[in-house]
Amino acid sequence: MISYFTPTAELRIEASPSSLSPYQKFMYALNSKESKRQYPKRLQIFLNFINIKSDSIEKNCNLFYEIIKKRGTIYHG
Repeated sequence: MISYFTPTAELRIEASPSSLSPYQKFMYALNSKESKRQYPKRLQIFLNFINIKSDSIEKNCNLFYEIIKKRGTIYHG
């Protein structure tokens, strides 16, 4: 079982790390509760800067991953 903290709640995921979404992997990689509190907000600021906006940070992160996967490692907004 994998558990990580989000700004709204602690989530528990019963899955292997390879089956997680890009956002879930991002949260899983953060070690401290303080990092888990701060970094999603910072990630959202970055995603807003590169003009990726939808109704949730998880969707934004997953969309960014799909764009990078399709275009390669350089993002041109």
